[in-house]
Amino acid sequence: MSSLSTPPPSVSVFRCHELLDVITSFQPGLPQDLHVFLALSYPKINLGTPVSQHDMFLVKLSFASVHAAIEPWYLIYGVTRLSKLVACAPQLVDLFFADAVFFGEVAIVTLLLRLVQSTPTPLPLKRDALTVAAMNGQVDMFQHLQQWQYRNVSTNVMTWATHGGHLAMLQYLHEQHATGASAQTMDMAARNGHLHVVQWLGAFRSEGASVRAMDLAAAQGQLRVLEWLHAHRREGCTTLAMDLAARNGHLNVVIWLHEHTQEGCSTGAMNLAAGFGHLKVLKWLHTNRSEGCTKKAIRAAAKHGHLKVVRWLHHVMHLKCTRAVLEFAITGRHWDVVAFVARNLSR
Repeated sequence: MSSLSTPPPSVSVFRCHELLDVITSFQPGLPQDLHVFLALSYPKINLGTPVSQHDMFLVKLSFASVHAAIEPWYLIYGVTRLSKLVACAPQLVDLFFADAVFFGEVAIVTLLLRLVQSTPTPLPLKRDALTVAAMNGQVDMFQHLQQWQYRNVSTNVMTWATHGGHLAMLQYLHEQHATGASAQTMDMAARNGHLHVVQWLGAFRSEGASVRAMDLAAAQGQLRVLEWLHAHRREGCTTLAMDLAARNGHLNVVIWLHEHTQEGCSTGAMNLAAGFGHLKVLKWLHTNRSEGCTKKAIRAAAKHGHLKVVRWLHHVMHLKCTRAVLEFAITGRHWDVVAFVARNLSR
């Protein structure tokens, strides 16, 4: 009876992850648990291009999607499996390293670097690691990488840190006499509403800002930032500020710009507001501004299915329901708009 209840030694071996790892370490090929990562790569970010051309949300989303695949693997295998990864799949080292750097996992980074040191594989992400740490505000990681002789940083490193509002990272870079800042640094801080960063840059850095600071802040509805820039900076803004605020439905910003700046707006303000269905903004602009709109307004509203806006533009702004407007509504499959335009079609 006892012989039936006691499993043979081979079964005990296969049930023990540690023993099985020792046995399979003598086998060539890639372990099954690592195959899933072959389809992934660490987020490719062109660190040489202006930061404004990157959407930080998409950058973070890319890292989050990689992390979502890696984190469950750590929960099952822990970090002891990393030696197998380095030995059997060196092409995956950059992926795991970037994930650890971005999320501030100093212990994992240290282990990977020690494992890589004993192989012909070069240090991972030699060019990008410091900037990846900076863009997510990982000061401890940045310092740790410096201890491993990582030196290369992007010329935009301070702007990357600013994009995420990471003031502690900026302060450390400033203390290190980093040169990776420009007027774009404050512009990006303003765009993303990081008032504390804008104020610090104004006090401790000399790069200043450009008119894009107020333009971009207005576009994103960052009223407190606009107020500070208007009071403490002299770059001003352009008509794009009100145009883009109207586009995104920030009526409070449109009103503030009207009351506190002289740049005004263009016909683009109403045209863009119409395309995005912001009827309250349209009504305010019509009452308080003189720029008006063009036929682009009713076409954009029809294209995106904003029936109330199309009706208002036709009845109040006297924009014609033309065949072009009808075609835009049909293309968007907005049948309620199609019906209205068809009933009011200009002869």
